[in-house]
Amino acid sequence: MAFLNYREGGLIYFGIDKTGKVLGVPDTDGDALKIKDRIKNNIAPSAMGLFDVVEEESEGKEILKVIVASGSEKPYFKKKYGMKLSLKER
Repeated sequence: MAFLNYREGGLIYFGIDKTGKVLGVPDTDGDALKIKDRIKNNIAPSAMGLFDVVEEESEGKEILKVIVASGSEKPYFKKKYGMKLSLKER
């Protein structure tokens, strides 16, 4: 969500720990679907079209890279805990 609000967007990697060690993702297809679903259903305003989930290989292991573009409808927030949508936006 932070990258949607940031002016340059960003990248998020799954399957790499905080030290940079490649651990891999055991179910890239399933995890990619979960990531897409969570972004679609939990962020407002809609982030559809602002991200892509890509499977890549690093050190012989499968990882996921989420490419996030900067959104034009800032601020983006988690629906459950963030601001409420106005009647116009619903």
